[in-house]
Amino acid sequence: MKKNDIFEIEITDFTTAGEGIGKVDAFPLFVKDTVPGDRVRVRVTKLLKNYGYGRLLEILQPSGDRVPARCPEARRCGGCQIQEMSYEAQLLWKRNLVESNLRRIGGFQLSVPPVLGMADPWHYRNKAQIP
Repeated sequence: MKKNDIFEIEITDFTTAGEGIGKVDAFPLFVKDTVPGDRVRVRVTKLLKNYGYGRLLEILQPSGDRVPARCPEARRCGGCQIQEMSYEAQLLWKRNLVESNLRRIGGFQLSVPPVLGMADPWHYRNKAQIP
């Protein structure tokens, strides 16, 4: 594998930053703007020793959890990394993230209750970071 190679991969998980994780022959690639369950075509943009990064070129088969982004600038902006995932799937991902961190980092063996969602999960942010 080298930079600029193009692969078709299935996104199987998320990073804590909301990047999709797919594998090419057990080598993980992190790909922004993807949702677990997506089958995508990606271009390798950066390779490190144990993992790499890819740029989404095309969604070949969308995940069942994929929804259209409500914001037309979602991909370009990057402020809402998981906006193209259904709200129900977002809540489940957040629950699993907390549970995984408590087990892996804290050594706790417990079950986290379901995340309480909002009736309308839009227009609630009040912080912006502009470089």
